[in-house]
Amino acid sequence: MSNSMSKQNINLSILIPTINEEENLRKMLPELQRRYPGASLYVLDDGSTDGTGQYLNELTSGDFPSPLYFLSRDKNIIVTNDKNFNEKDFKKDQLGIRDTAGLTASVLDGLALVKTDKFAVIDADFQHPLELIGKMNAELKNNELVTAYRSKLEGFPIYRKLLTKFGTFISNSALPRHNRVRDPLSGAFAGKTQYIRRLIFNTGAFKPAGFKILFDLLKILPGSVRTGEVGYEFNMRSRGESKIGWKQLWVFFKSVFTPKTAKFYSGLGLFGTILATGLILTFIYGDIAISDSFRSISANNPGINRFFKIITDYGNTFYYILFISFILYGLIRKKKKYLKIALIYIVVQIIASGIITGGLKIAVGRPRPKPAARYKSFKHDFFTDSSEYKSFPSGHTTDAFGSAGVLWGFISSYSLSFLTFGFSMLIGNSRIFVGSHYPLDVLAGMTVGFLTGLIITFKKL
Repeated sequence: MSNSMSKQNINLSILIPTINEEENLRKMLPELQRRYPGASLYVLDDGSTDGTGQYLNELTSGDFPSPLYFLSRDKNIIVTNDKNFNEKDFKKDQLGIRDTAGLTASVLDGLALVKTDKFAVIDADFQHPLELIGKMNAELKNNELVTAYRSKLEGFPIYRKLLTKFGTFISNSALPRHNRVRDPLSGAFAGKTQYIRRLIFNTGAFKPAGFKILFDLLKILPGSVRTGEVGYEFNMRSRGESKIGWKQLWVFFKSVFTPKTAKFYSGLGLFGTILATGLILTFIYGDIAISDSFRSISANNPGINRFFKIITDYGNTFYYILFISFILYGLIRKKKKYLKIALIYIVVQIIASGIITGGLKIAVGRPRPKPAARYKSFKHDFFTDSSEYKSFPSGHTTDAFGSAGVLWGFISSYSLSFLTFGFSMLIGNSRIFVGSHYPLDVLAGMTVGFLTGLIITFKKL
């Protein structure tokens, strides 16, 4: 190896977060030493129980030629063959994360100790090819940060590929436009130590909230930073266990979404689940058949009939009273937000119920269940003016779910939001039980009302 390459390696630290990957480390550490002689190697352990500690103790007490540091984070100790290392540097715990498990905390613990001008982070499971370190290191010549992106996912199932694309899309949507990269969730990246460490430890802007430190770092990078990217082929895991569990995924999603965007996407998720379920059931059993079954249940059970008659007649009245209360409260207490939400509600009802649903009812001309049964035929009367042929979509359901969409964006409480969504479903179903609509009419009304209410509210609040 040339002298210039040796000098580059001596000025490089390789950070390896790990848990229960002794077998991988036995292969990786000697290979890293061979490829990058003189580079400092930091094994950042998060509580391994497979003999990792014993193996690293053997290496550090033996004749391993490169600077080697083993951070046993759960035991709050560090073992190294670096005779000049000051253990007080490890004890500082500048961010107060020593007791925090996870990949981000592990990397931060290591980064706080790095003495070289440059560093690279790589997993211990060989999913990142070792030559990637050299490529990222070379790109640091003209950049403060270099990220690695998965150019290929050979051998991975389709759901994993789709999950990766979805994660990338969601993550980039939460990042400033100038900091978006091809793989913001990559576990492999490199940086100039002093620059990155200053951003993390000194500015106060860095929040170690997620399990992907690169993503957390990209959130705070200034627009002037020079960022490079290096592609690589992501390998299948051979040994060891993933450092990602449900807890880490939950932490990640909390770090990606603000409370506002989390509420928005959860609303879309609930709506999408109910819509998909309704469409599948309608496809399996048939729109008219389901309507006939509901009306038969109602006809044979007077109590059920009375209950749904009350819901269909007075359900939306509850929403009218609620939003009138918002207006009165806003005027009396001079709360502009309540007046604004009432105004949004009026706009939603005009657009969803008046324009979209009203227009579709006339254009589609779908017969309601009762006249269809009476005339023993199911024929559309396109561009109709007859109320008997204005079944699609359900106006009551549009009103109800328009209200639910507005309240979903306005109310911070998830329990109350789910309650209003469920009450709107009850209103929608009541239209089938009383014989005024088919299931598809209700699903269409739900779609028009909820999406209009949700989107307008989140844009305006």
